Amino acid sequence: MKIWICDGEKSDIDELKSLIGCYKKKKDIGNVEVRVFGDAAELIQEMIDGDAADIIILDVMIAENGTEDLLKKIRTRNSDSKVILLISEMRHVLDGYQMKTDWILLKENPSDRFFECMDRLCSDIREKRKILSLSCVEGDFVFSRSKILFIESEGHRCTIHELNGDYHIYRRLDELEERIDSPYFIRIHQSYLVNVKYIQRISNYELTMADGCILPVSKARYKQVQREYAENKMN
Repeated sequence: MKIWICDGEKSDIDELKSLIGCYKKKKDIGNVEVRVFGDAAELIQEMIDGDAADIIILDVMIAENGTEDLLKKIRTRNSDSKVILLISEMRHVLDGYQMKTDWILLKENPSDRFFECMDRLCSDIREKRKILSLSCVEGDFVFSRSKILFIESEGHRCTIHELNGDYHIYRRLDELEERIDSPYFIRIHQSYLVNVKYIQRISNYELTMADGCILPVSKARYKQVQREYAENKMN
């Protein structure tokens, strides 16, 4: 795993390195490569040269032209990189959410929720790396779980709604749910299995997906779906 730190303060860098070392030792996540960048231009140049990080820890004050502009450049170069924003004041929290960073930590106490943050981001990274091989009506395909929006059951056939299109398969939804085996997929109805990351909003026993589809939520599952959606939005 590659973790990049972009921060100009040596004390901040040392503390973050220590936290990463403690996390690696406690969680046994394998090899971790930590690199430090003293300014944003150096980090972007490294991405232009073809390298990429799994996680980028970014000081909100490091970007000369604003954090939002820097985040756009990072997302353009590698949309899969997870970004932790280090903020010095609570007034930056809303900015971080609006810029859709993956997590926010306070510089004065980065250890607070650091392990929780890393647990979530490492889980996300593992999910992205997981693949699912299925024989569909259209042919044999290898799916990334992270790119599946939802799966819809119609009789003996299911439709996999994926970012690149729809695919049909003669399998039961229960079986596909078992094959996917991910906490990010929740059953909202007997006929729908949904990737919670692509839920845009939920109200009146319906949810709207990122592709605009509106799906029914059963009364029995409604509270659980609301809770899963809220937890995902918070993190």
